Amino acid sequence: MNGRNETKYMRMCIASMTSIHWIGANAVNYAERRADIEVRSRCNELTVRRLIFFFTTVILLTLTACASSGPKRLSGDRFDYNEAISRSSKEQMLANIIRFRYLDFPVFMAVSSVITSYSYEGGVGVSGTAGLAEAAGGDSASASANLAYSERPTITYTPLSGQQFTIRMLAPIPVEAIFALGQTGWDIEMLLLTGINRINDVENLSFEIDPKGSDVNKKQQAQRDIEDLRRFRRVVKLLVQLAKEDIIELQRPEGESNVPKLVFAQDVPQDFKSAVEELRSLLDLEPNRNEFRVTKRFTRRKSDEIAIHSRSLLAIMSFLAKGVEIPHAHLADGWAEPFMAGQGADAIAYLPLRVRSQREPPGNAFAAVQYQGHWFYVDQSDLLSKAVFQMLLALFELQAPAGGAGAPLLTLPAGG
Repeated sequence: MNGRNETKYMRMCIASMTSIHWIGANAVNYAERRADIEVRSRCNELTVRRLIFFFTTVILLTLTACASSGPKRLSGDRFDYNEAISRSSKEQMLANIIRFRYLDFPVFMAVSSVITSYSYEGGVGVSGTAGLAEAAGGDSASASANLAYSERPTITYTPLSGQQFTIRMLAPIPVEAIFALGQTGWDIEMLLLTGINRINDVENLSFEIDPKGSDVNKKQQAQRDIEDLRRFRRVVKLLVQLAKEDIIELQRPEGESNVPKLVFAQDVPQDFKSAVEELRSLLDLEPNRNEFRVTKRFTRRKSDEIAIHSRSLLAIMSFLAKGVEIPHAHLADGWAEPFMAGQGADAIAYLPLRVRSQREPPGNAFAAVQYQGHWFYVDQSDLLSKAVFQMLLALFELQAPAGGAGAPLLTLPAGG
């Protein structure tokens, strides 16, 4: 082999060895790179799984919390509906009292039932990708959730009407019921002034509409009504005073006829003898008798009887309607009669209920309704009117419960 060929052969060997070294180096780099990609892929896959687990856990906890909120809503929703029904009852009664004052017809509706359904609907979606190729955009994880809540209250109203309801509204409230309410904490004087129309020949303020005719006749009638009311209030004060001292008591004897009796104590303390004598004189009771059967008849009343005439619920409402303040514009248009013309504040002072009126909505009202373009309301600071109003609601529940079977129903969904 000559020198030139030997040099060429050596160059080819060196080139071959260099190529083998480069291929080997690349093979090693490729293996390391592949191993690195596999490690990163596994790490990313683990990260995606952790993200999926995290999102799933958060969503499930959210749905669980929503599902357990039902019992927590019971207390709040119950008192909300209770407050709404209470406010509605007061407004309905006030509206009917105002209707009486305007010679309009009262209308009553009862809330028969309130049914509320709660609905929770939710969905969860979780997805993730993990790949080897960086060109594919890398690894990714995503999660989605939706939660829907709805409340669907359904309220059923029962119109209170019909023969039985009307009879109960027109029936006089039992005298025993009035005295029983007094024993449970109600103001007995207020109950008697409102619920009793007449005791023997002593009459309460009339609940009738002011008489038609000349202003002179109206004024004379108003003066007579005030005098009657003063005598009646005096009788009531004496009854309350003596009842508190256990000197008189309304009894229903056992084993005898179902007739209550007004009983005077045998021994009267010296300090109260004059009050007993005054009461007997005002009611024209026999001086030497201590037991008087309660009756409703006024003509041919016997010496052992006392006539007590209670009012019906409608009569009480008509009587209390006298305390509604009629706007001057309505009086000028003849929409309602003025109460006790010419008597002014003297007459108003004898009324147990005061209902004020104004154009703007009242700011601090116990109960308020809008009627004929004006707001009528019972002021929150008028404690006497509030007590009378609450008593009227109690008598209404006692005397006129919800309508009987067969009454038409009105069911309204209150939800949106």
